[in-house]
Amino acid sequence: MPRLALRSDEFFSRRTDRIRELLVATAADPEHLHIQPHRHSVGQIISVSDHFSEKLPPQDQLFATSSRQLYAQYYEIWRFDAKQRYVHLYQTYFHLYAIPSRNERDQLFCLHAEPEEPIDEIQGRLKATPHIHVKSKESRLLPIAKAHLPGCYAAPDRVLRSLADFDTAFADTIAIVKHEVINRY
Repeated sequence: MPRLALRSDEFFSRRTDRIRELLVATAADPEHLHIQPHRHSVGQIISVSDHFSEKLPPQDQLFATSSRQLYAQYYEIWRFDAKQRYVHLYQTYFHLYAIPSRNERDQLFCLHAEPEEPIDEIQGRLKATPHIHVKSKESRLLPIAKAHLPGCYAAPDRVLRSLADFDTAFADTIAIVKHEVINRY
């Protein structure tokens, strides 16, 4: 069985509440976050927005952060098991943008995790747990965009032990992002 799984009924009834808890400190208006599951090519995607638009794909929805000068994007991709009884977390994304408007995006970085990656090699350890990709438009800085900067490298077994442990690690990393980035804008 995949690492981070939920029963399908729990996924649709409880996951959106947990996502709201993860993002409450970063959102400008947490009470007005739209957290919605959608069909996705590999299963389900849950996206977050403060101005949900049917015209935008789920992975393009945004919400204002507490700084009001930065926007964030959060979504999770989930896969169902063969019998559709369980759904497991495939990927999680938290992007941060410096945006003069909702149509112009300058991505600062991506906090990301791929919990299905094997953790026996260094690359898998870096990818499976929450890690940051720094973004840049400057060509001389592009190689760093491929780097996986870990949010919690020391204990991947603990981070991936359960969905609750993973959520705690992801929330801790988001808290660092809020303190070190969002609060500076």
